Amino acid sequence: MIDKEDLQAVCHQFQLHVSRQVLDALMDYCDTDKDGLINFLEFSNFLNWKDKMPINRREQCIITNECQTSTLPADMERKPLSESEQLPASRALLKPEDLEPFKPGCSLKTLRRPKAAPDHFMTSSNLIGSVRDPCTSNSRTYGVPSVRADLPAPRIKRLSDTNNYGDSSTAGDLLHPSVHALQGVHEKHFFLPRTKKEIAEIFRNVGVDVSEETFEEAWKLASMKHQDGEVCVEVFRNTLKEIKAI
Repeated sequence: MIDKEDLQAVCHQFQLHVSRQVLDALMDYCDTDKDGLINFLEFSNFLNWKDKMPINRREQCIITNECQTSTLPADMERKPLSESEQLPASRALLKPEDLEPFKPGCSLKTLRRPKAAPDHFMTSSNLIGSVRDPCTSNSRTYGVPSVRADLPAPRIKRLSDTNNYGDSSTAGDLLHPSVHALQGVHEKHFFLPRTKKEIAEIFRNVGVDVSEETFEEAWKLASMKHQDGEVCVEVFRNTLKEIKAI
């Protein structure tokens, strides 16, 4: 346990010029029990929040104030700790249970991290909304949802319907619109059911010249692809390709 004066002295020792306001904020953040002292484990995890810090056997013996249990052979010399390296029993920085293996099967240890964040600690995941939270009705969704190919696209889409039926424009379509989009013709217009007269007029206006017999054959095949016999521009165009009329 260290107080604010000890922390300031350590900062000066390592030539870290920290203002009084920053030290006050740091003490307030790390002092969970509000006794004016910082716990070594919590402060170490605060400094080492991104990566785990490996601790070798000698460092373990120093911070836990325990005699090192060496696994060296008996004929090898063991180097004992000096008195200056040993701490009084009441001033041990960590308890042995505060250490955990750095990796499974590794002899190195690392600081134990709390399984749950304290009440005053807020992560970006907490602010955005954890993915483990199944309730998303009260939160805004971002990005483009996956295309729901298993659902038919409604003729009139509600404002609250956030499903992507594959008929919505993307950022690429807005930046690089197609030729027909520049003329005000969008994807939904290709799939609208139309009469035989409308289909004939549309393909005649775009320069597709087919004979009357070919048109009737394509119309018959295209109408068979829908249970109600409806024909749209896209289906009729694909049918003309199938019979190699275009």
